[in-house]
Amino acid sequence: MEQQSSNDKNYHKEFHMPSNLFRSLVLVIVVYSIDTTAFAHKGEQVKLDQACEDARKIALEPRRKEIYQECVQKFKKVKLFV
Repeated sequence: MEQQSSNDKNYHKEFHMPSNLFRSLVLVIVVYSIDTTAFAHKGEQVKLDQACEDARKIALEPRRKEIYQECVQKFKKVKLFV
């Protein structure tokens, strides 16, 4: 009976070796895919940021002089109180 119990333990040890190898392989694949996805999203984010900045400039263009005058008026008020 002890011989069979010992054989069972050895079988389980041998069986878990490939399982650990499989887990390691899956871990490497998951880490690689996360890294690849993050890199792809970074490139997309740069494009989106640039498009947003361009749209912001276009939207503000008609108000540029008005915004400038507001800043000048605020600066004059601050300068008068100092």
